[in-house]
Amino acid sequence: MTHVVDARIDRVKLYHQGATVMRSMTVEAKDGVFPEEIEITGLPLSLHDASVKLTVDSPRGQLISAQVRVGLHVTPRENLPAHPDAERMRELDKAIELVRTRRDALEMEGELLSEIELPARPAGRPGTPPPASPMQARVALESFTAKAIAKRQEEIGALREQLKKLREERKDLSERESQASTARRARASEITKTVLARLITRPASPDASEGATRARLTLSYFVHGARWAPQYQCRIERAGGSAVIQMRALICQSSGEDWRGVKLSLSTAAPMRWTTLPKLDAMKIGRAQGPPASKQGFRAPPSGAALLFGDYDEAHRRALGALPSPSAYSSPQLHEEHAQAPLSALRDAVLEGLMEAAEQQSYKADYGDVLGGVSAGAPADEFDDVMEELEEFSPKTRSYASEVAMAPPSAPAFQSMPAPS
Repeated sequence: MTHVVDARIDRVKLYHQGATVMRSMTVEAKDGVFPEEIEITGLPLSLHDASVKLTVDSPRGQLISAQVRVGLHVTPRENLPAHPDAERMRELDKAIELVRTRRDALEMEGELLSEIELPARPAGRPGTPPPASPMQARVALESFTAKAIAKRQEEIGALREQLKKLREERKDLSERESQASTARRARASEITKTVLARLITRPASPDASEGATRARLTLSYFVHGARWAPQYQCRIERAGGSAVIQMRALICQSSGEDWRGVKLSLSTAAPMRWTTLPKLDAMKIGRAQGPPASKQGFRAPPSGAALLFGDYDEAHRRALGALPSPSAYSSPQLHEEHAQAPLSALRDAVLEGLMEAAEQQSYKADYGDVLGGVSAGAPADEFDDVMEELEEFSPKTRSYASEVAMAPPSAPAFQSMPAPS
């Protein structure tokens, strides 16, 4: 027989995410015999089944626990409404069908009787007196039709009244059945988890005078609907000579349990995270040996560690956004006409561009003789000498001259010449 045990919350260890709840209970032996199976009810639905652990503290280790199982529990209700008689409901359905069929038949007969017409007076031959009219037969037929219709109307009225009562009784039974079914249906607030455990009693040792009569059990489990976060408060003296920093904890939980008056401890550990302990090698005394290959332990990084540098990354991103963006540099591209040209033709194009750039500047008189002294077909050594003497040109002028030399012939040679620096 299962013995239901009332377990109260003794202490709670709260983590950043989740909490471990410890419940304590006492089991007493009746006539020296402990119950074979106990059930602990009223546990929250957020309980993690794999974290359930039941420990037994009994004198001399006489009692141990085994076969711990987790299930659902619904609180039993009292004075539930009884289900209506199903046989009576089937009888009412048959009676309603018969009465409705009889009523429809009478209504159809009444319609057929109302369609009977009295025969008209026969027409006589021309020049002869009219024949006699069967007045008595016509009156008898009309009287018979009226009485038959009235009788059926009376029966239809009685059947309608009977059908109304049968339907009301059937509706009442249906409402009672619906209420009984709803009352037996478990609500979300009434469903909890339960832990069933089997207790094994060991035989007492021979030197013991008598066996244990009471054992203390501790049930621990993990719930997800709880967390805590630190909060710091700094109190500075009015004169500014000293300050006191206090740390507080903001606690919230929605596990479905009442933690009021419970001893609470806080922890920064992650109990549900997978970790591996390092393998410790033995240390030997004697001749020196090489360092053993030790297996390092592993612990997964904490979740949300990247958020620690979120403010720094955001400030860095804003600082980069505030800087002026450098203009994109594109190397000068040769025109199609110059792509396959010989080296002498490229030299001529560069010299022509330098000449046109110099003509736009005030220093044409200073360097005109240099550029003008080189012909289009000049050898390579004269071209190199000219380029060395042109080193005094500003970088902007030389770059612009190169772009002019590489530009297609159809494009305008100069749009806006940068001033020499």
